[in-house]
Amino acid sequence: MGCNLSKKKQSPRTIRVSPKKQATPVAPPVIVDPPPPKHGNSCNMPFGADQGPIAIGRLQAEPNGKKAVVAFGAADARGSHDECNIFFTWDGGATAALTLRGVKYKPVQFHFHTPSEHTIEGAQFPLELHVVHVAPNDRWAVVSYVYQYGETEDAFLKQVWPSLPQLSTIQAATAVGRIDGSVLVQPKAGYYQYTGASGDGVEWVVAQRPRIATPGQVASLFGALRASNARPTQPVTGRTVTLLC
Repeated sequence: MGCNLSKKKQSPRTIRVSPKKQATPVAPPVIVDPPPPKHGNSCNMPFGADQGPIAIGRLQAEPNGKKAVVAFGAADARGSHDECNIFFTWDGGATAALTLRGVKYKPVQFHFHTPSEHTIEGAQFPLELHVVHVAPNDRWAVVSYVYQYGETEDAFLKQVWPSLPQLSTIQAATAVGRIDGSVLVQPKAGYYQYTGASGDGVEWVVAQRPRIATPGQVASLFGALRASNARPTQPVTGRTVTLLC
């Protein structure tokens, strides 16, 4: 999935999702005799006509310039568990921001999905991280990272995972310590970018390069959630998906 720049400038491609081309779902780690979830996967909220996640196909890269710039630092976080997911309120530090086409978004929260919600070039991944951002005019954006299995524990997850046992039951926000997001920043990385619903939708910025997590790390999240929580991919319906490098 390297970021290959073409010498010829090409227009961004529009991907149209076909049900026959959807990636085969990845089974979550097996947890022995888990207690049944109260609402199963009913927390997957309904979608608008043009929302995420989507199936991202193979794209021709175009130079990023400064169309998408991601920066994170360290900040204290608070974790909570509602009936749908485990959420972490976190602002990423004073200099943290997503700058997308000149608009600056500040991080406010992050959470996880297992398996991944986005698929990339036909592959679904065991885990996906969403860092939710907001701009002053109430415009929203999400920076997303998918994870593939490997032998090395992920440095970001290692900071968050110790709080999972206390967040495995529904509870209000509780302090979980300081989280350093600088380990998420990928120099010279490529990003897939598309917009959610037309006009007032969420801006999605999906890192092209998967991060690495161990099966044990993914199993820990699945054990805390006691259910898969990935939403199905949605139709692209004429939107443009661009690979920025």
